Amino acid sequence: MAEYLVLARKWRPKTFEELVGQEHIARTLQNAIRQDKVAHAFLFSGPRGVGKTTTARILAKALNCHNGPTPTPCCKCPACVEIAAGNCLDVIEIDGASNNSVDDVRLLREKARYAPSRDRYKIYIIDEVHMLSTSAFNALLKTLEEPPAHVKFIFATTAPEKIPPTILSRCQRFNFRRIALSKIVDNLRIIAEKEGIDVQDEALSFIARKASGSLRDAQSILDQARSVCEGQLSLRDVAGLLSTTDAAFVSEFVDALIARDTARVVGDVEKLYSQGANFRTFFAELIDYLHTMLLVLSVGESKAKEVLQLGPEEAERLAGQAAAIGRYRLLQYLNRLIAVENQIMRSSLPRVGFEVAVLGLCFIEDLASVETLLSKLSKVERMVAEGTLGTALPPRAAQARQKVLMGLSQDEKPQTPPQPKPRPEAAPAAPKKAAQAPEPLDTFLAKLEEKSAFLRRAFETAVRFTGLSGTTLKFELVRAPKPLLPEEELFSQRHRALLRQAAVETLGNGAQLFIARNEERGPIVVKPLPPKENASAPKPENEALYTASTIPVVKRTLQLFDGVIEEVRKEK
Repeated sequence: MAEYLVLARKWRPKTFEELVGQEHIARTLQNAIRQDKVAHAFLFSGPRGVGKTTTARILAKALNCHNGPTPTPCCKCPACVEIAAGNCLDVIEIDGASNNSVDDVRLLREKARYAPSRDRYKIYIIDEVHMLSTSAFNALLKTLEEPPAHVKFIFATTAPEKIPPTILSRCQRFNFRRIALSKIVDNLRIIAEKEGIDVQDEALSFIARKASGSLRDAQSILDQARSVCEGQLSLRDVAGLLSTTDAAFVSEFVDALIARDTARVVGDVEKLYSQGANFRTFFAELIDYLHTMLLVLSVGESKAKEVLQLGPEEAERLAGQAAAIGRYRLLQYLNRLIAVENQIMRSSLPRVGFEVAVLGLCFIEDLASVETLLSKLSKVERMVAEGTLGTALPPRAAQARQKVLMGLSQDEKPQTPPQPKPRPEAAPAAPKKAAQAPEPLDTFLAKLEEKSAFLRRAFETAVRFTGLSGTTLKFELVRAPKPLLPEEELFSQRHRALLRQAAVETLGNGAQLFIARNEERGPIVVKPLPPKENASAPKPENEALYTASTIPVVKRTLQLFDGVIEEVRKEK
């Protein structure tokens, strides 16, 4: 029986042109060979399975080819054939994990002094070089900096951050990228056609996504999946091979979450448990599925087919689910699941943790978008600035607000004498009088809010409106459990000036406030200024406060933050 060669080895790139997804590195190395500017040490870093060791072998063939050095090795001469097979005497491949001691590096230094047996260069390829010990790295420094003319070093690693800076500074570094999803799919399709593997496009896309940018992992999965069935290789076959849940089941589970059907969610969890599924694995698949939905929602269904390599049916299904759940709710789902991921992955009861997490998603309330909230806030601020916030309230809310201002409960009716029923022809006039009744109070409060929103709130919570007598607004002092301002501060000279100004602007020059207290203390009367004093200019302090409070920017700031001007100072 002939030895079977796995697909990852059989279809390993042999030239720079065959490298997949690393065209920038292949072009740089080819130009260096053409210009005869090849460095003595290279460092290839990047994730697993992206072509680091393969590129090292291709570079070794390009340098030692009998037609070279050449950017296009022939792959037929003894040097190229032996390097591809891994048995060339002048190209030494070393595993850094098992040859990481100082003695190993000393032996390497001794052998490096001797000339190559046949080829042009003696090339050392050290894989996973970050596994070398600190002493081994230090022993290699001198040889690496000034090697013999016939020696080249090529290091490969998946953890370049573990390599000392003294080594990094002596090498030309090349960073290998994760291979794009589309390129992995194209490579797998070519291999499947040449190997006679009948496989669905959705299965190829699924394999490419599970490989996470590693071409070798994708080829290994395809190699394993070809033995699953004799006919066409489907997505369900590949999912079963990788012990992952069927994509259709994940889709149905997400539909239950979108519908907030807790009974279906619990039933699906029980079905997973009875099938012996790994809840940690399914949790990761659920996050990946929702993440794909978010990408489809972000780039659109047509673009998702190209960017994410999705089939038409899969892209349509994901787009429909994403539209049903909405962007903000989908982000909530992902944030919640990511937040508890660490707990579920380490939990001794993964089913309970998973079940609690997904049921919690069903009870998330829909949140309004940021744009909606900002528009509503802008509308409220505009109404406050125009003084129409009270009049814009619904009828019931306006009545409740008026009762609160008068110190009544929601169910208590104001103490007003019963009005006779109007005649049919006088019916339109009744609402007009009712609408005019609270106008002086509302106007007074609106004028007071223009001067100080905080003072208005403190005044409303401390008094109760009892009526209007001519040009006198009558109130009664109430005992609040937690007043915003003490009585002495509320009716201080500064605040009395603001209250007087609001009353004068509402009812004219003779307006005054009468606040009744208990018999022992007597009422508080905010009288208008005498004619002589009223005609003269106000006191400098009050004038400065009033002038500052009328500035539009200051007035707006006071309204937004319920502020009070304590003092006005002039800059020197």
